Amino acid sequence: MVVRRWSAGWAGGGWAGLGRCGLVVVVLMVGWALGIFAGRVDASVRR
Repeated sequence: MVVRRWSAGWAGGGWAGLGRCGLVVVVLMVGWALGIFAGRVDASVRR
């Protein structure tokens, strides 16, 4: 996965920065996935 390669590159920069950036990426990905899922459910319910 791209995330593993990206996190491996950040490992030399310190785990604090990696954890902070990684957390933001995870939150954004989860929110994006939930947004798509909610959008599909909402569209199917309204139709």
